[in-house]
Amino acid sequence: MIHEIQQAIWMDTPKGLALAKFMIDRGMDSDIEWITVIQETGECWTFSNEDIRFCKNLTLNRRCEWSNQTDSK
Repeated sequence: MIHEIQQAIWMDTPKGLALAKFMIDRGMDSDIEWITVIQETGECWTFSNEDIRFCKNLTLNRRCEWSNQTDSK
């Protein structure tokens, strides 16, 4: 199922800061996929949950600083 994101959700992605536009939910056995637009280039990219982090947002009381650690794959 594809869901259109109605509110602006900014994400930190491997390609840089991006705005989430759609979310694809393929069911229980799959990760959610996020269709995003990269702020710097305007490119459209799809990322899975393991690839993204939501950005800090004081309005939504999301005050934590995300770790810059990356897992070795």
